[in-house]
Formats: sequence, C-alpha cells, structure tokens
Amino acid sequence: MRTEVGPGRPNAYPSGVPRASADDRCPGAVRLHEAADGFVGRVRIPGGRISPSQLGALASLAATLGDGHLYLTSRGNVQLRGLSSGCGQDLADGLYAAGLLPSLTHDRVRNVVASPLGGLTGHPATDEVLHEFDEALLEDPGLVALSGRFLFGIDNGTGDVLALAPDVAVVLPVDGTVTGWTAGTDVARLAIAGELTAVTAPVDLAADLLIGAAHRFLALRAEHAPNAWRAKELPAEARAELAPGRPGPQLDNPLEPLDARHDLREVTRTPSPVGLGRVAVDDVVRGVVAGAPLGSAPAEAWLTIAGLMSHEVPGSIRFTPWRSVVLIDPAPDAESLLREHGFLLDDTDPLATVTACIGKPGCGKALADVRADAPALAAAHPGVRLHLSGCDRRCGHPTTPHLSAVADGTSYTLEQH
Repeated sequence: MRTEVGPGRPNAYPSGVPRASADDRCPGAVRLHEAADGFVGRVRIPGGRISPSQLGALASLAATLGDGHLYLTSRGNVQLRGLSSGCGQDLADGLYAAGLLPSLTHDRVRNVVASPLGGLTGHPATDEVLHEFDEALLEDPGLVALSGRFLFGIDNGTGDVLALAPDVAVVLPVDGTVTGWTAGTDVARLAIAGELTAVTAPVDLAADLLIGAAHRFLALRAEHAPNAWRAKELPAEARAELAPGRPGPQLDNPLEPLDARHDLREVTRTPSPVGLGRVAVDDVVRGVVAGAPLGSAPAEAWLTIAGLMSHEVPGSIRFTPWRSVVLIDPAPDAESLLREHGFLLDDTDPLATVTACIGKPGCGKALADVRADAPALAAAHPGVRLHLSGCDRRCGHPTTPHLSAVADGTSYTLEQH
C-alpha cells in the first residue's frame, strides 16, 4: 500500500519504511535542498511525460512560490528554485492536486527516463511499459531504499536512453529485433549500467525486469557495498549478478554473456539524439521539439506551451534528458510562439549544445556566474557539446562525451570528458 499525501506536513517518511543512506542528499518534492537563492524542489516526472494542465500547475507554483522559472534536469525532471523555507506544505499540496506527487515515500525514487520520441518516428511507444513500471514501483515498499540517484530507463530501440547509462533499463524490440538480436516482436532486453545483457522477457513483463533488477541491486549492495548508490558502484563481480531477483517466468539465459552468436549490433549512442525543430513522419508533422536555453525558461513561457495543446492528453508534453521539450500535435502557430518566448528550434543555435549548472548567485559553492558567461564560451566553441560548471563538482554534467568548462575563480579550465 503506497503512502499518499494527506493532511499534515509532508516532510518525513512514515515510521518503519526503509530509507536510503542519510548521505544521499538529492532533493525531492517534499525534502527540499537549501541553496544560496532559497530552497530547491525537484519534481520527478517519470519518462518526462506530463499533461498540459500539469505543466500549467508547475508553472503557477514556480511563479507563486519560487523564482518564477522552471529548470529542466538531465533526467527529464523539473526543479523549482528560490522557494521559501515555509512553503513546503503549499508545494506538496499543489503537486498532489496536479497528480505530480502520488506518494510521499516514493517521491525521490521515481527516476525514470524513457525515449521521448517513442511511438512517433517508427520506433516502439514506451508509454505502456512506463505506466506499468511506475505503478509497480509505487506499490513496492522495498524500493524506497533506493537512493535518489538510482536511474531506471526504457529505451525504444534507438539507444538514446541507453547512452545515458541508467542503472537498470529495458530496450524494446524494433521490427522483431532487440538491438540487432532477432528475438521476436514482443521481447525486451535488460541493460545494466548502460550495457546490454542477455536477459530477455516478453514486453508485457518489461516492468518486472526493472523491478526485479532493482531488488537484486539492493540485495547485492547490502552484501558487497553498503554505500553504493548506483549499479556502477558495485564491485564488478556483484554487478554481473544483477539478474531479476523476484519470482517470475524463466528467462532466456539470464546470466549468459553476450557474444558473436547473438549477432549483436552496437546501439547508436549520440550525445543528443532528439534534434530540435519539427518531428515529421512521412512528411506529416507530428510534433515540435523545443530546447530550453541552458535548461530553463520563465513560468509565462511554460504557460504558453501548455496553451498550445488543444487536448488534455497525458504525455502530450514530454521533457527530455537533453533539456528540451517535445510537444505532440501542438497548435499550428506553435513554432512562432515558441520562438517569441526564447525557445530554441534549430540545432545550429549556439546554445543548442550548451548546458550549465546554476552557478552564481544561486549556488554558494560556485565561483562564477556561468549562465552569464555561457554565450561567450559557446561562441568560442561553436557546435561543441559544452557544459559550464561553477566549481569542480560539475553538477548536471552530461554522461556522454563533452567539453567541460570549470570555473576556477578567474577564468575557466577546459577539459574533454
């Protein structure tokens, strides 16, 4: 039974529910993080899927309780900044009313990325698996022990999510194959820390693959590495045992290593596989992908996006891990309105490949106002995937290859990662 938001201040876990390590300080919607510009709340949005009314609610909360902006994260989640110390109840109530906080106990573990163009470009839709998994996660009290950094993934066969190296992920089949391995049209494959395994199961059991692997991670962590937050932090021999650990159907070769017998093709891994601009299928425009400059935009701009959607369809707006937003079948004037509000619609825009932490003055550890410095650095390194950091913690940096610019107090140190 999940613990739902109700009367009372939602800032503590119910007694008897296991928690992740106290050193895990990832913010959530009910456990806020104190920063130099106020408190920060992070709203987990599984798969980045959100409805127009939910986006409107988030924008309104940012305007009334925060600094008036929404900030996209590298996991397709949303942050509110500049929150006051006494607004926790109002924030939780607003998120609950919008359907964005279904559980207090599972708030910080709903870290799920899913291919944002699934179902639009000839690749499988991920929505059904995503919904089934989120429901199973919310109903599983044992998984509250996961850290706020543990990441689940659902890849539609393009490799976009796999490139983010989720701790556990499933890859859905495309045209009867699972990333090159002929396995039937209804078979998904498990991946651990971004690496494919030989574990497969019918697509309708893909959620069970994820749940089982997460339970196995917790068991292996307790045995081998109690301080591990993520799968890659387990010893190699323990990581190799991350096969589903809950009762279920017999899986094909659950621990068999991949080899040439499977005729495996490497999944394409690109730093930003979701290009900006129109999404067209057979010359029919199905959507628009808009980039948020440096991952943020004011509440007014997000309210405009919500107003571009003529139908209240869950998931018709999709935040991506590349700090952009996909609009499915928006109004005809969507592109012009998006440009008016500063969104990026062209991959050649100097800021299209640039990300940054919050920097000064929002972060007390930052040595520079990285957002003010971003345009000049972007112009000096055109077309390069660039991440600016206010200090050597490099918060929010991409997991894929990029040029890192770290403030040192007087200038920036550049390193290739």
